[in-house]
Amino acid sequence: MPLPFLMLLACADGTGLPLGGNGEDHQDRGFTHPDLALALEGFAQDPIGPGQTDCVRDHVRLGSELLPGIQEALDQAESGQVLTLCDGIFHESLHLTRDIVLQSEHGLGFTFLVGNQDQSVISTEGAAVTLVGLDITSGGGNLWKDPLGGTVRAGGGVYAADAPLLRLENVRLHHNQAALGGGLFTADVERVELVGVELTANTATERGGGAMLAGGEILAENVWARLGESQSGGGLALEQAIASFNTVVVEDNLATDKGGGLALTTTELVLQNVTLQRNTADYGAAVHLAGGSLVADETTALTDNTGGTSGGGVFARESEVLLVGSTLSGNQADHGGAAYLLGGSAVFRGASLHANNAYRGGGLYITEEASVHFEEDTWVFENTAEAWAGGLAIFGEATLEADHATIAANVAPYGGGLLASEVTCRFGPDTEVRDNIALVGGGGLYANAARLEGSGMLVSGNEAPLGAGVLLEVDAEYVARGDRIVDNRAATGAGLLLYNGGLAWFEDVEVSRNTATEQAGGAWLDQSAGGLGCLDCNWGDGAEDNGPEDIVASDTAYAAPATFTCGLDGCQDG
Repeated sequence: MPLPFLMLLACADGTGLPLGGNGEDHQDRGFTHPDLALALEGFAQDPIGPGQTDCVRDHVRLGSELLPGIQEALDQAESGQVLTLCDGIFHESLHLTRDIVLQSEHGLGFTFLVGNQDQSVISTEGAAVTLVGLDITSGGGNLWKDPLGGTVRAGGGVYAADAPLLRLENVRLHHNQAALGGGLFTADVERVELVGVELTANTATERGGGAMLAGGEILAENVWARLGESQSGGGLALEQAIASFNTVVVEDNLATDKGGGLALTTTELVLQNVTLQRNTADYGAAVHLAGGSLVADETTALTDNTGGTSGGGVFARESEVLLVGSTLSGNQADHGGAAYLLGGSAVFRGASLHANNAYRGGGLYITEEASVHFEEDTWVFENTAEAWAGGLAIFGEATLEADHATIAANVAPYGGGLLASEVTCRFGPDTEVRDNIALVGGGGLYANAARLEGSGMLVSGNEAPLGAGVLLEVDAEYVARGDRIVDNRAATGAGLLLYNGGLAWFEDVEVSRNTATEQAGGAWLDQSAGGLGCLDCNWGDGAEDNGPEDIVASDTAYAAPATFTCGLDGCQDG
């Protein structure tokens, strides 16, 4: 007869990884699988296991002896022994007190451990335990004293504490629940190894829907975490751990507060060949970091995650982030579609932030003295913001060092490429701000009480009604040497627009081929502007190059020579 339970995760390769996965829908969430009883009944009537065996269904082999129950065998086993579970269904809640290997005879899909929903299916303390080829479901967690306060249930499927080793190999944990670590919980386990592990539709009321791993060294390889739910860490929650993930998929998880995919607290995590997609949370839909560090390479992608308040892809608070060639695309949140960086430091080295969306800061939202570096041709492109800062928003005494970056084709009402306030942004000779669109003002760069420093930067092809290339207001400063502001298009101030104390000082800068449909193809200076100075600059060929006129200051057009200054009284040579 058909076995809907066995086909629950649509995988049959024994590795614990999906053969395909389209994140069906969230109807599979919950504690009790609707077909569980029927599936187990059908399984018990069907032939099992290929070939000949000395096993007997629903028995355990301990050496040459067959025993009818797992716990009975565990109580008789010596430390270091291997127990083989014959094909079958075991309705037991197990407690392991000595070093043991518990393995299925024929691997995943033939041996099921079904809990009673009141305690962990498997629990261990102080022992080195290895679990191989088991399907674990319907656990409810053991009592654990949480250092944050109170006693809670932890580890619905598997619970391990104060132990040297826990290794799960080709293990499936699904439809378990607890307050902490719905599927799996570890606390102060020196080394946790997850190899070929599935975490599906597990629920935690507090932290770690799929798993909560607290302390120790974590190795995860060929892991699939999906459809988990929790307040924090819908997929996985890691606390005070050192972790490495390789070939991991975290998808379709939900956190009501933070870390839809991953919630990291003072944890050091390295990602390689990792996909975080379609996760949801209020803060940090894919990843939420509080302290610690995150390092990811070019094989890592955060895509189509949905944040509520902040951080569609990443929310990092006082953390260190290094993304080397990583991709963040299709993510969304109110603030920081790809990432929200609150203090700490972040390095984007050859990374790609593409087609993310936010109300503010379509690509990035940077604040609270965060230090951000763009290196090795990092791309921030085709992001959108509904209010301001299509590419990135930077505030709160933060700093941006854009040595080698392309900020292109982003769209917002204000600050198509970048909007900066009360910060310092430095742009190197390999940085381009181009083809961005502002629906109101500041197509490329918009500075409000901020300082922009350019050293050979290109600002080109940007569009806005006001200040297509660069817009400066509220005592903002733009100091440039060797920058090129060319081919921008506006109604007023195509290359540059200054007002309310905005001040610019250029040396060896080119401002040419900018087009204004109304006035000031080169620069427009309101009477409230702080001024504009240019030393040895190339301002194009007069009205024909920056039309309809080069500079409009105090309502007077001015065709700029190589060296000049503009102030409240207009512009003059020298």
